[in-house]
Amino acid sequence: MSKTSQTVLARQRRHERVRERVHGTAERPRLCVFRSLQHIYVQVIDDTQGHTLLAVSTLDAEVQAALNGKAKIAQATAIGELLARRALAAGIKQVVFDRGGYLYHGRVKALAEPHARAGWSFSNVGARFPRPLEVWTADNGEELWAVEIAEDEEAASGTKRPKS
Repeated sequence: MSKTSQTVLARQRRHERVRERVHGTAERPRLCVFRSLQHIYVQVIDDTQGHTLLAVSTLDAEVQAALNGKAKIAQATAIGELLARRALAAGIKQVVFDRGGYLYHGRVKALAEPHARAGWSFSNVGARFPRPLEVWTADNGEELWAVEIAEDEEAASGTKRPKS
């Protein structure tokens, strides 16, 4: 198999793992990202009903003329701003961010930043790593963590410590 196929398959496996924990609801829909080499596509999805509430991409007629000649990260920022405007007009202020198996870096990060500036609330409780309470090194040099599973969203985000 070629390297490209292995890369695509690895991303799909990462996305499947994230999708096991990240679900969109009517109150907090899922913001799903897909990026190709030339374009970026974003959907706001209500998984309980299986409906796409909003969809924006670099192929959208409203922004396509403005995106000509811009770098891909600038295009992603423009798409993020357009989606934020449309979603706020539709009354969506909270989302669960599904990065699609991509790293939160580059175009994916540039897409998400306008939403935070627009006042959106992101939640990825199931996709976070737990905070270590204690870290020690085993005899073989491996790092071992003792973690506590948070029972609420604030504790999972690290904004408050769980009660002991």
